[in-house]
Amino acid sequence: SVDKPMAIVFTKVQKPEPVSRAEQMGAANDAASASASMGDSELVANIVAYQVAVKRYTTVARRLLRVYSGYECKEPEPGKFTLAFLRLDQAIQWACRLQCELLHVHWPIALLRMPECKEEHDPATGNLLWRGLRVRIGMAHGFVSTKKPINTGQADYFGELANTAARVCALAYPGQVLVKACSSCPVRWLG
Repeated sequence: SVDKPMAIVFTKVQKPEPVSRAEQMGAANDAASASASMGDSELVANIVAYQVAVKRYTTVARRLLRVYSGYECKEPEPGKFTLAFLRLDQAIQWACRLQCELLHVHWPIALLRMPECKEEHDPATGNLLWRGLRVRIGMAHGFVSTKKPINTGQADYFGELANTAARVCALAYPGQVLVKACSSCPVRWLG
């Protein structure tokens, strides 16, 4: 309902640099350049590992949506979602749990070899900090101005709240959750 506050969430997978480079080389079809810096089989392995990883991330994200009563508005491209939650606390819990569960996904070995996806531990405690794909998550809480069905039949939200959530997502670092809450909206937190 557009008359009640809600949380709009944008997510975006950070594409690892070796994948971006492999895609650029493939798009440019510059075999000499590709072979000089990275073998053709490594190019393909990086792209395939990323595609498999995005599917695994998507599976986890959608499974958790059901747990936290979220709604998938759209997936405009692989690894990028627009989501809606009736309650901000559920959106935050979803986002934090997603980031935690991504540490334990069975990622392709080729992905874990990429600098942005390798396993990293806290030097002081030894706790796992990063492993696998990193996802930017930004959300905004407030009142939506427009709710429309899109070509898939699903509802999507437009206006200032959705625009704010997109901007907040763009500000987030890979692996970070950022929230812009509406100061005039009641927020009920559950322990």
